[in-house]
Amino acid sequence: MQSPAVLVTSRSPKSTARLRSFTRN
Repeated sequence: MQSPAVLVTSRSPKSTARLRSFTRN
């Protein structure tokens, strides 16, 4: 399950890298 805020941030290439490590934990 992904939060709406996460989906919005995943749109940004820079945020994607941070999101990847964030969702992995």
